[in-house]
Amino acid sequence: MNKKSIWICMMIAICLLVSGCLKNEKEVELIKKEGTTEKSEVYVGKQAYDFTLLDREGNEIRLSDLKEKVVLIHFFTTKSPKSAKELKNLQQVYEKYEKDDVITLAVNVLAAEKKNMDEVNAFLDEKGYTFPVLFDINGDVAIGYKVREYPFTYIIDEEGNITDFSWEAIDKEEIIQKIEKTKHKK
Repeated sequence: MNKKSIWICMMIAICLLVSGCLKNEKEVELIKKEGTTEKSEVYVGKQAYDFTLLDREGNEIRLSDLKEKVVLIHFFTTKSPKSAKELKNLQQVYEKYEKDDVITLAVNVLAAEKKNMDEVNAFLDEKGYTFPVLFDINGDVAIGYKVREYPFTYIIDEEGNITDFSWEAIDKEEIIQKIEKTKHKK
């Protein structure tokens, strides 16, 4: 991680602490666990960098544990209108593939939110979203994946390689097309 990225992470963490956005023990504990890992280049054909984040129930989810499955990683914030629209599509994609070898992971970047984890969970519950949500408390994973705006989506193949990505809102059919292309690339 370069000096600029470290400085940005430190500033985000300080701002979160000062602003009081970190209000529950899970959030504080997750920051302690997140730490930095060596990040790969995030291009199609490159190995996706590994990370461990907590889900809504406080379980640790590690990307490398999901090998042998296609993984859709969708970075979002609840304050982004594009993200809010795309979450409906994400729910439909999750329902289509939940019994298949495709894992849907929505990664909420709390460092970019104006809410805490409990408020994001309330938003998701209110909308009836049931797809798995992970929390990137300090934004380290989003930085590692070079997320510049929300939504931002990656498709990872069964070997852990990036096969596709999108830095804008995409509709359900386009997400399905990207997943199917990855599933049938063998």
